[in-house]
Amino acid sequence: MFGDSTVDTGWYNFRPSGESQFDQYLSTYNQARPRNTPPTYEAGKATSSPGPVSVEVLARLIGSDIFPADQVIPLQILPLIVNQPAASAPDAFVQLPPGIRPLFLGTNYATGGARNHDVNPPGGGLFPNAVPTETQISTYMSQHGPDGNALYVISSGGNDVSFALNNPINDPSAYVTGAADSLAAAIATLQQGGARFIIVTNLPESFGTANQRTLRSLYNAELKTKLTALGVSFAWADMNSVRQQIVNNPTLFGITHTTNGLADRACTTPVETSGITSAWAYVCSPISPVSQPISATFAQQALFSDNEHWASGGHSILGSYYYCLARKTWPLQFPLRLDPFFRLFVPQPPTPCASFQTAAPAVQ
Repeated sequence: MFGDSTVDTGWYNFRPSGESQFDQYLSTYNQARPRNTPPTYEAGKATSSPGPVSVEVLARLIGSDIFPADQVIPLQILPLIVNQPAASAPDAFVQLPPGIRPLFLGTNYATGGARNHDVNPPGGGLFPNAVPTETQISTYMSQHGPDGNALYVISSGGNDVSFALNNPINDPSAYVTGAADSLAAAIATLQQGGARFIIVTNLPESFGTANQRTLRSLYNAELKTKLTALGVSFAWADMNSVRQQIVNNPTLFGITHTTNGLADRACTTPVETSGITSAWAYVCSPISPVSQPISATFAQQALFSDNEHWASGGHSILGSYYYCLARKTWPLQFPLRLDPFFRLFVPQPPTPCASFQTAAPAVQ
């Protein structure tokens, strides 16, 4: 996985974000033991959701897992992963390097706050230590070549839009277009290296300010056009349509809170003295002094966790959508799976595939 907070599964668990207001809390409440397996709300797992994010839902459906690439995975948990049928589980781990090592590395390179091409400057409103999405892709390719049987999800660009609107950019439209073009080129190199199953997610252009909607729409159109021009074969994940479907029929999707307004957020708003005014879901946990989840039920019924990020309920739906899109686009790559008794079964996503108003598989 490559991208920003929309698919980040805990990059900042062991490292600072570069933003002091966040790091003082990341370094204190993220001391849960064992790491990544706390008892509730995945406390100590610095992500933009109080529960599993979309790609974690997706990974579980295809019999895999998705650990951050900067974190090591104890060998003793591997049997839980490697016993999955190989035909149904895209690779979740890199190959062992020369010599004997007791640890594996994760393969999710996404980092919250990432822009497509540029490193974030201090004071720019984004995490300075975020790794640009293009750098994520090149690092992955240098560490282990693309796997022709793996599923890749790329979700990026939202931070480029935010940066263009909140920093002195002479021509925001040109900047956003350039960000889309450069990411498309990086995705093309990924395919040229051997990746065959690539999902590219668009930006939700149907909400936000007028300027946000305009730039998101421009970015989406440019990214899709450039990928097609470069000959990339990809499935276009229409996150914008998914959001609209949820808002138009929340009961169908089990969502009660559909906006990012104060009353609908799954994580409480930080007090002013924290200095955190946005993206506080990254420090939202039952033991966080900054923001706490309202309740497990609320998080599952909410679309947003804070003022900009999706909550557990939204991610569960989006992860289901990714799975349904993959099965519909590449049905032979995601066949029936075997249960522990070697019986064939079809994994059932939290949100049934029939719930989504999807067109025919859109491999470009």
